[in-house]
Amino acid sequence: MAETDWFDKPVENSRELILKEAFKLFLQKNVEKVTVPELERVTKLQRGAIFYHFKDKSAIFEEVIERYFFSSLNIFYPVNPDNICSLKLYWELKNEHIDKIQNWFKQEGVSVDPYTAFFHAAEQVRLYFPHFKER
Repeated sequence: MAETDWFDKPVENSRELILKEAFKLFLQKNVEKVTVPELERVTKLQRGAIFYHFKDKSAIFEEVIERYFFSSLNIFYPVNPDNICSLKLYWELKNEHIDKIQNWFKQEGVSVDPYTAFFHAAEQVRLYFPHFKER
């Protein structure tokens, strides 16, 4: 997917909404602190609708990580090296990428710094999914 796809992609269905809102919560809190009632509140869906799509909160977390952590919404997402001919151009592209993430955070009401959020998320993933280190 192109870098901008995650930033501009509209939510198409309730499953996508659950993942997007859960991602925002997991960026701001430990997994165990994110509650089902909170997911209900931010998605405006009932518990049955949430668990129609997912077996449990752990399944939501795992899919959120697969979907978003390894996407262009991650500050560590690599800049495509094709056609980069200088360090200056690399830093310009990297800063543009980080600016997009910061704008997305602001637009979505995520109140933590993206660097802090992704370091925190990486630690949460490492704790809950030991195989994550391989990725």
